[in-house]
Amino acid sequence: MPETLSTSPSFFESLPGSVVVFLALIFLAIWVFSHVWKKMSSAQNVALPFVRVLLGTVAIWFIFQFLSLFLTLATPWSWWGLALLGSVVIEGVVFFYRLERKVAPVKISRAITALRIGSVALVLLILAEPVLERYIQRALNRIVVLLVDQSESMDLSDPQRSTSEWIELGIYHGILKAKAFGPEGKMTQQDVQHKTVDEFFALLDPQTRASLEALQETKRSELAKDITFGDDQSSGLLALLNQNYDVRLVEFAATADPIAFVETTEGDEGNSVELVDVEADLKPSDDWKRLTQLTGAIEYPLVNIPPDQLAGVVVISDFRDTARGNPESPAYQLASRSVPVFPVVVGSENPRHDLAVTSVDAPESIFKGERLSVDVNLKLYGVAGQEVKVKFLQGDTVLDEQLVQVPEDDDQYRSLIEFKDEPEMDGILAYSVRVQEMEDEVIHENNRWDFQTAVSEDRTNVLLVDTRPRWEFRYLRNLFYGRDKSVHLQYVLTEPDGVGPQDELSPPRPKVVASASREFGDAEATDLPETREEWRKFDVIILGDVSPEYLTPQNIKDIEYCVRERGAALIVISGWSYMPHKFKNADLAKLLPVTYTETMGPMFYAPETAYSIVPTLEGRRHPIMQLGSSVTESDQVWENQPLMKWRFDSSGVKPGATILAYAEPPNVRQVDFVTADQSPADTAARIREMNEVKQNNSLIVIQSYGLGKVMMLNYDRTWRLRYRIGDTLHHRFWGKVMTWGAGENLRAGNEFIRLGTDGITYTPEEKIKVTAQILQADYRPVTEEAFDVDVYHDGAKISSHTLQYRPESQGMYDVEIGPFKKPGTYPIRLVSSAKSKVKLEGSEAVETEFRVATALNPVEWTEFSADGDTAARIAKAGKGEVVPLTDLQLLEDAFGPSSNNELERADITLWDHWLLFLVLISMITAEWLLRRKGGLL
Repeated sequence: MPETLSTSPSFFESLPGSVVVFLALIFLAIWVFSHVWKKMSSAQNVALPFVRVLLGTVAIWFIFQFLSLFLTLATPWSWWGLALLGSVVIEGVVFFYRLERKVAPVKISRAITALRIGSVALVLLILAEPVLERYIQRALNRIVVLLVDQSESMDLSDPQRSTSEWIELGIYHGILKAKAFGPEGKMTQQDVQHKTVDEFFALLDPQTRASLEALQETKRSELAKDITFGDDQSSGLLALLNQNYDVRLVEFAATADPIAFVETTEGDEGNSVELVDVEADLKPSDDWKRLTQLTGAIEYPLVNIPPDQLAGVVVISDFRDTARGNPESPAYQLASRSVPVFPVVVGSENPRHDLAVTSVDAPESIFKGERLSVDVNLKLYGVAGQEVKVKFLQGDTVLDEQLVQVPEDDDQYRSLIEFKDEPEMDGILAYSVRVQEMEDEVIHENNRWDFQTAVSEDRTNVLLVDTRPRWEFRYLRNLFYGRDKSVHLQYVLTEPDGVGPQDELSPPRPKVVASASREFGDAEATDLPETREEWRKFDVIILGDVSPEYLTPQNIKDIEYCVRERGAALIVISGWSYMPHKFKNADLAKLLPVTYTETMGPMFYAPETAYSIVPTLEGRRHPIMQLGSSVTESDQVWENQPLMKWRFDSSGVKPGATILAYAEPPNVRQVDFVTADQSPADTAARIREMNEVKQNNSLIVIQSYGLGKVMMLNYDRTWRLRYRIGDTLHHRFWGKVMTWGAGENLRAGNEFIRLGTDGITYTPEEKIKVTAQILQADYRPVTEEAFDVDVYHDGAKISSHTLQYRPESQGMYDVEIGPFKKPGTYPIRLVSSAKSKVKLEGSEAVETEFRVATALNPVEWTEFSADGDTAARIAKAGKGEVVPLTDLQLLEDAFGPSSNNELERADITLWDHWLLFLVLISMITAEWLLRRKGGLL
């Protein structure tokens, strides 16, 4: 059956409707006349049935053409095929009529024939699947999303406001009758015009000053609530916007959550808003309030509101983004949809007297023998000219102490200091940084920052092989050998750069066989592993542009075995000289997720002069491609990548493989594009086209192979992730590749059994993810088994949990446990489950621990002042503007019309209507009754 809807030739589509009707009537009349014309020769009598079938086919086809003038015939069949079928069946009906009229009354025979022809016509109409297309104009109420910050920093008050901030707050509350002040800080009201804000403030009477002083202890959350709801729930921003728009009220901190207690009612005087149980909903848990996630909050409308209804976004916050995201990215995306973002800043931008540890940059895990380096950022406000003592402790032991001299003229001093430690033991070590406390500080909770670091010896064994030191090789070697201490690297370069010319007299390089058993740090080798046993010790094998003369068929068989049976990960980075087009090897062709054509020479040129890297829909969801803190930020990362110049042109992608990214030439529309008004056949055709383009232009392809995994990089430019920003994204991408291929690095255990958690310290509200990796003695992963993790506290076993195998993984098992309410240390131990066929030997030694603390580091308390710069950047990215408290009324008309009128396609299928089937059954029943009446049964 054809997969597309039948369509008529373009010539007939251009004919006027009257011509089509005329032709349909002419051929129908000729067909009928051929049945009543009697004067024919014998030769004509023989040819007549075929002529009648031909005439009937053309007549029915023109009838279809006539119907298509005002209906869509959605049949998957050919019109000519249906017309031919109908003509043959009708000719058969007429033939039976001539036989039956000899034994039945003529009137009954004619009635039976008419009913039969009518039934055939009705069946043909049903098979043509007529659809009536019509468009309905639908009014969509537009939506404004009101985002209200409820994070912990909103519990602060701002007695340190500047003069202009006090005037703005006084105008908002109606205490000051002034209208506003201009950009130069001068008043605009007529009686005080041209006075500076300081001069105006000095003229205030004592009663007005007292009214302003009463606002000193007003919390930011109280002000935000007043802005949102007003005094009587009818004068706030919510009621203002609700006059013209549907408003979605969303509170946010660590996450964004809609408030369900807003009810809108319509009355004679317009819309009104009623709030149900406000206080209950505005009291989230302490854990929820711990962070301000501005990026996730601004992303909320993108994900949860239909694009054709979203009118605008208003954000009420102090704009301290303690989650360290990129809130400008979703604001840009909103602006691209003509959805403006308007920030309303709550809080003062003036700092308060405070000493704090604002952040500590320390690794969560290091490896035994590695030095721990800790960067400490300090905020030392209000202590100009003084010395401040900072201590670095492990447990209660002071490891180091530094004195920070604050300059005489700097009342807002910031400092970066560094501490180091060389731990001599394994396990989880507790550290802290403490700044001396002063009596007149705002709070003391931020003078201390606690953190933990796990010390382990779990490393991923990686073998990197290439021919020449091309850029991709250089950056990968530097990454794994220099920066990423979680990798035990062995690299082999078959044609290294030399200092001088190489000739027959040059001494050969010493033979050094790559082996995962070599000491950590001994990374350079000159030869590949010699035995399958040595190959099997590698978790990840990376093949660059390696020559088939060097990578022998036996080497490829060993690699194939390691992937299939041992569960290793193979990553192939294509190259223009050899890989993979120079290999005539069935084992390699079987391993790779792409198909390719063997060539004699090198592949210097790509199919296009330049291209962009575009993640597929599957790629956007895959952890490997998520290089930002959110999906939108990851999309922005890939969009910002420079144009690439070379790629390997594979001939296709194997069934079962997943394409994570493909190449797209500049100025070409995105492939993943299907419009809602397309017909089912057009949609199916578009999807086939999209899949074809991706397969023909694949860049990053992955697949499972046996117990292992294979990735094919059809380009050798991942090092371009360093473009203008250094090695952060490059390191992140390959770290995710390592995790995908070999699993996470788990801090406790031995060579074959590892155990760890997704963090070290948790709050009493958080759940803990426990992960174990279990390998056999030959490094093959143990799959589809069940193991338990026992949890202890205060020396007693308190619970046991069964780990579940992670499908298609390298022997990885997971379980989510908790939360655990009591603070303290919780040892966990990996043991065999009663259901498991595999018994862990010496499993008592495979254990680690996590900790539960009543409060984590005071992230929300490290910076007190509102961040007007972040608000301004969001407004600029979102094509809006920062709205002062004195101008909130401007938002009433800031988002355009209150509704959108759009044409909505509403197709009515006629062929499956119950009335047609009722008529058909009636005609068949009537025909049966007439046959019985005429004695034909």
